[in-house]
Amino acid sequence: MKKTIALLVGSALLGSTLLWSTADAQVATASRPRVPTVEELAAYPKMSGFNVSDDGKHIVGLEARGENRVILVWDTDNLAKAPRVLGATQMKIQSASFLKNDLLSVRMWQPIDVRGGEGVTKTFLGKLYIVDLDGKNWREPLPQPRARSAAEEWEQALTTPSIFDRLPNDPNNILVINESGVNAGDIYKVNVRTQRAERVQRTEENSAGYIADMAGNVRARSVFLIGNDGAYLSTQLRDAGGAWAEHFRSYPKNREVQQIIGFTEDPNIALLVSNIGLDRTAIYEYDVKARKRGEILFQHRIFNATNVLQYRYASNANFKKGEILGLVYEGPRGEDVMWVSPTMVALDKAIRTQLDLPQQATTLVDPATGQSIQSRLDTDAGYSIVDYTPDFKTVIFAIDGSNRPTVYYIIKDGKVQPLSSAYPQIDPNALGKTD
Repeated sequence: MKKTIALLVGSALLGSTLLWSTADAQVATASRPRVPTVEELAAYPKMSGFNVSDDGKHIVGLEARGENRVILVWDTDNLAKAPRVLGATQMKIQSASFLKNDLLSVRMWQPIDVRGGEGVTKTFLGKLYIVDLDGKNWREPLPQPRARSAAEEWEQALTTPSIFDRLPNDPNNILVINESGVNAGDIYKVNVRTQRAERVQRTEENSAGYIADMAGNVRARSVFLIGNDGAYLSTQLRDAGGAWAEHFRSYPKNREVQQIIGFTEDPNIALLVSNIGLDRTAIYEYDVKARKRGEILFQHRIFNATNVLQYRYASNANFKKGEILGLVYEGPRGEDVMWVSPTMVALDKAIRTQLDLPQQATTLVDPATGQSIQSRLDTDAGYSIVDYTPDFKTVIFAIDGSNRPTVYYIIKDGKVQPLSSAYPQIDPNALGKTD
């Protein structure tokens, strides 16, 4: 059956959507596939970085134009219409994603020469900006105080804040980590409309990272410390009064893992990954007030459990805020996911059925114990969820494999449509398969 794929390589010059037929491509390469060049294999993907706004009204993606990339913004109600094009002249665009329905966070970079006492060092400068969907108003996510010296001005120029939490249920605020000056590491709540910033967490020496709960409150942190038994990682949680208290210690010399990876909707129930007393990591619920670890929430028989995928939006008819959608483990393909939400299980089945992505029964052997299990794994190709709207009416996912360059698809209102090929210039027939 002939399939026509609409490639959204929208350009202001083209003014229309390009069409590409897989059947036509197969006929054209039936005799002998053209081997891709090194330059083609090393080039930026023609299309990448797709992201959908929470309200489902817009999609953003990156289009490669030689050594540069531009941001394309489509209206989802009319994907055939030429997108808006956001470019840059001085810096190069690295990524773009929705911060709010009408705002993007854009990472950019450029090569620079740093001159010092030992000569010139060639390095790279990275910056993070917030911009509207028309590309008219670019600004940094955290206003910086006026530099008091040339050295301080130079430090501000070489560093950039990072987004800690985009607070998906708050239309106006985000959490930002400062990376410059004496307040480097501090977390600020920033109003993206007024640019007013309020510090919500002052970092302390040896802090290694923070975790926020479902309400966006900074509730857990890791701190590197040294005690009588050597270096250890202290996992600390904040109590109702705002004070930090240690709950766990993990010693790297013992290959111990014990840290908070998230919270449930109940802010007093945390999610803990730990290998204490086990030969691989498992995920538990942890009662913060009682300081008690619950029963194992997820443990794979062979691989380390690493994370959970949670629904972060306000509760609705189909999902509860904090609901676990999937469980992540270090599987054969890297960060593999076991879907547990009925909606995600149904979505997984629909994608595999409609796009013919069978899984093969495979025997996996634990090298530590010699025990084996039967599992179903992707064969020639697999898929990954790229982004989705809170109501799951719009879902973007990607399919790829050893001989299948990435192709993006969109599910909109229950219909699966091809979206874009990442490498349309590469003939899949010229690529070999791997086991």
